[in-house]
Amino acid sequence: MYLKYKNYPSKYELYYIKWNGIGFDKDKLIKFIRRVKFLKITSIFYKEHKEELNILNEIYKTYNEKTLIGLLNNDELISRNGLIEKWARIGAIYFINKHIFKINIYGD
Repeated sequence: MYLKYKNYPSKYELYYIKWNGIGFDKDKLIKFIRRVKFLKITSIFYKEHKEELNILNEIYKTYNEKTLIGLLNNDELISRNGLIEKWARIGAIYFINKHIFKINIYGD
């Protein structure tokens, strides 16, 4: 039996799981930019990469470009707000999963 499938994640997976939070997480944003650059080159040769590149471009457009550039350029206010948002989400997820709040959630 021959099954045909798409060899890349769905738009939902890319937007809500893999690349969620690039507006405040600098490490994830850098990985996102590297993936986009890689796909720009390989999309010339592979149709699947072109489709994924289109999805990533849509994701990029949903974020405020000024915020993303400020995060990459270490803008003080944007970086501070991004760091607060990132660690607040980590603490919230820990609290939801463990139902316990400890002062050392964020490290020693």
